[in-house]
Amino acid sequence: MNIQRLTCVLVFTMILSGCSKNNNQAQQPQTPTVTVAMPLVQNVIEWERYTGRLQPIETVDIQGQISGPLQSTHFAEGEIVKEGDLLAVIDPRPFEVATTKAEAAVRVAEANLQRSNAMLQQAIAQQNQAIAAESFAKTRYENAQQAYESNSIAREQVDARESEYAQAKSQTEAANANVSSADAEIINSEASILSAQAELENAELNLEYTRIEAPISGRISRLQVSKGNLIQGGSATGTVIATIVALDPIYVHIEAAEQDLLKYLRQSTFKERLKSDYRHPLFLSLLDEEGYPHAGQIDFAENRVDQETGTILIRGILKNTSIRLIPGMFASIQIPRHLGEQSETMLIPDEAISSDQDQRLVLVVGEDSIVYTKPVELGPIVDGLRVIRSGLTGEEQVIISGLQFVFPGMTVNTSQGAIESVPENDGLPEFIEPISRDQWIRHDSSIPTPEANKLYNDQQPGDDV
Repeated sequence: MNIQRLTCVLVFTMILSGCSKNNNQAQQPQTPTVTVAMPLVQNVIEWERYTGRLQPIETVDIQGQISGPLQSTHFAEGEIVKEGDLLAVIDPRPFEVATTKAEAAVRVAEANLQRSNAMLQQAIAQQNQAIAAESFAKTRYENAQQAYESNSIAREQVDARESEYAQAKSQTEAANANVSSADAEIINSEASILSAQAELENAELNLEYTRIEAPISGRISRLQVSKGNLIQGGSATGTVIATIVALDPIYVHIEAAEQDLLKYLRQSTFKERLKSDYRHPLFLSLLDEEGYPHAGQIDFAENRVDQETGTILIRGILKNTSIRLIPGMFASIQIPRHLGEQSETMLIPDEAISSDQDQRLVLVVGEDSIVYTKPVELGPIVDGLRVIRSGLTGEEQVIISGLQFVFPGMTVNTSQGAIESVPENDGLPEFIEPISRDQWIRHDSSIPTPEANKLYNDQQPGDDV
């Protein structure tokens, strides 16, 4: 009995000893091994990616300048029309009648002018006759006075001659008044002619408006009113027959965040931002396209930030000779930083970056084999690697593999790796030059005025806003 008890105690002691050895082995984990590499430093172009919508440079609603029944249309829906092409005709007959009536009114006014001229000539003749009669009557009156003074005639004869002279003077005054009246009638007739001519021009203009022509070149929409309907014209709320949108060149509207604007303002002086001799390039891709095959230019930025959205409108302009870019399309846009100049940039794999709330962190291994964190500021992806704008010197050993097994403060073993870029086949150029004035895509509203150029060039290089 005692032997059995002793045997059990020995077996139990051996079991406890074995468990203790296993626990000691579990408490001593192996040091993890991670792959590290120095950041890749090379000259690259940093790109900013945005989204935008294509917009027509010009949009015109085709409306009548006058009202009337739509007589005919002369375009196919959806076709490309050229400026000056005939699009529609409003029934011209009422306007032809109005034109004929206005022409007759001009002829009547011209005839009245001729009659007024004749009346003036008649009044002038009567005036000359009255002046001669007055002169004759005056002479007889003076002779009668002399004869009376020499007692050759009676006083009654002198009074008769004086009365004749007074009557002749009255007739001269009446003749003068007739001449003035005839002059006024001529002025009135000339004014009537001008008024009649204006009515004729208006009638001819209305008749011309019955032929509705394309004010711009572009693609025309569907017909919005059929033949025979009454067209209400001459106002902003008039009948819209169709709409034309200009397609070449074409705009793209980009809504950039306020943070992007501030970042841009910090990196350049006032004169560099507003220098009007160069434009910033952009590259555009549609939803089904590979790469960015469409090159354009930034030609305008709005003068204020939208308070509701916190964004600012940036506008690009592109050639569209193939008419593949259609207004309203969604587009992806790449814009190079620093006018496309290459700069020395640090690059690491995106997988080597971790997050701590709003911070982006990179784990590095120090010379003491301990893991440390480095807060970094990130840039875009370039050739498959993430741009590091600040936070690293380029000499660190960045953990690029095995991050899931380590944490800050841990001691690790390292395996040396390498960071390699993989050039992307995105169609973006490797070298870019600012777009000089002679290479601008031209459109009237996108060309700065000489006054604006002078304002920009007068700024001092150190000026800021």
